[in-house]
Amino acid sequence: MEVDDHQKKLKQSVRLKDFPPHHSLNAYKLGFYFEAVTVLHGYTESRMRELFHLHATKISRKPLGLTWDVNERLSYIALAHVLFVLQFIDKTEYNVLTGFNAMRNELIHKHFHEPYDDFYYGVSKKKLASCYKQTLKITDKIERKSEGLL
Repeated sequence: MEVDDHQKKLKQSVRLKDFPPHHSLNAYKLGFYFEAVTVLHGYTESRMRELFHLHATKISRKPLGLTWDVNERLSYIALAHVLFVLQFIDKTEYNVLTGFNAMRNELIHKHFHEPYDDFYYGVSKKKLASCYKQTLKITDKIERKSEGLL
């Protein structure tokens, strides 16, 4: 592919303009909570998937191809469960990750529910801030654990 074609395709693509945690944090600071939570959720899921995959290939010595497809099918919540069982995350980290997933589901899915008595409050900003900030920290810890397996 020529450089001009490459540049053209980049300009026509929808992609994050920054490293995912930075993009998410900037969106959060600007009040774009749905984007902030969605990007952090996806990024955290990818970091959990990476840690589990490194465990499978480095520690359990499973062939890359054997674990890749199965690992890609695991959801965020399933990965949190597996990492806790394998003791890659502790109970506090597990609770934060599963709490963030529940808060994300509440934020995203309940947004589309019909309001009761013509009103829906949404998600508490205090709850969102707590879950969000703790998850950012744990995602960073998960990344460092993965780096330790390389």
